[in-house]
Amino acid sequence: MGAVRILLIEDDRLVAGMIRDTLAAEGWEVTVREDGGSGLAEIKDETPYDLIITDYELPGVDGVRLARCAHRASPEACAGRHVYGKLRRVGGARRWR
Repeated sequence: MGAVRILLIEDDRLVAGMIRDTLAAEGWEVTVREDGGSGLAEIKDETPYDLIITDYELPGVDGVRLARCAHRASPEACAGRHVYGKLRRVGGARRWR
């Protein structure tokens, strides 16, 4: 079995770089796209990814719409477990709940 293939769709370059570096240090293959449109094109054009990590607020196509489109484009790639979270503002910062 090859390396785990991860598609990271994040428009903040600093955040994307930190996540990419952390995942790559674990030996995972990480492809980064900076907007929903290019992320969706990647999903449609490439071999299925093992995991897709997406920001909620993206230029072009938001994360929810991207997930729906990805599922329609490649249901077999989206048949695994899904984790959902909500962000809320706490003292000016966003936190998962």
